[in-house]
Amino acid sequence: MAQIAIEALKKGDKVVLGCCPGGEDESKLLKRADRLWQRYPDRCIVVELDIKNYALCQSTISKTISQYGRIDIIVNCTNRVYVGALEEVEEWHMRAQLDQTFYGAVNMIQAALPYMRKQFFGHFVNITDVTGNIGTPALSLLSGAMHALEGYLEALACEVAPFNIKVTIVESPMEVSLLTIPVVLADQLPQYGLETPAGKLRGLLTTSNVFPERAFRNTILTVASLGGLENPPGRIVVGKEAIGQIKDKLALLSEDLEEFSAISISADYENYNIF
Repeated sequence: MAQIAIEALKKGDKVVLGCCPGGEDESKLLKRADRLWQRYPDRCIVVELDIKNYALCQSTISKTISQYGRIDIIVNCTNRVYVGALEEVEEWHMRAQLDQTFYGAVNMIQAALPYMRKQFFGHFVNITDVTGNIGTPALSLLSGAMHALEGYLEALACEVAPFNIKVTIVESPMEVSLLTIPVVLADQLPQYGLETPAGKLRGLLTTSNVFPERAFRNTILTVASLGGLENPPGRIVVGKEAIGQIKDKLALLSEDLEEFSAISISADYENYNIF
């Protein structure tokens, strides 16, 4: 998130950077945020923001309005990933992933909506990844939370369109999420070894030293390029590999629709349409 703030400040934009208390990277993040504030004191403010806390989300929005008089763009992204086959994860892993990925974004959006509706413009940019489109072994919690968030955002876009509020989903490559934010590994069961899909992905995470610099940079530039667009996309996918993965899923979905269309159509009621 700090990299997105840097790109926005370089373009001359004003930025409110929310820093979550606690966590392994708190000290590093606070130091970087403080350097940004010192470099751009008239265009950058740093606030304490735990997106799981709705009151802090409201406070951040109020400070932004008080400081700058309006909100143009809000960027949301998850900040933790819980890894493990579904049989390996515990209930607290599930709740924590939903809190971080789904409810956190919802809290920020709900806190900002009354202001954006009143000013009759605004743009919610939400960074997900391809797990929001494709179920991924060992990432069932992230996939579930991302699918929930993307479904919510699609419905939200329809609701707020009359108020000139835009919603964009940025689907980054999966590696950007897995290798750039903290990962929590559930205790592994022997049944999910390296020969299984879940075990293979876990092994990749624990043995790979490759940082996806280009994919990360491309995601940052994609988000930065959305600012100021009159008609931003509802969804944009970052990277050729991610595009290919989603096209493959759509092809399989299309095949299933065609193969079982007769069964599907047989369930129709005549002259029944709620819209």
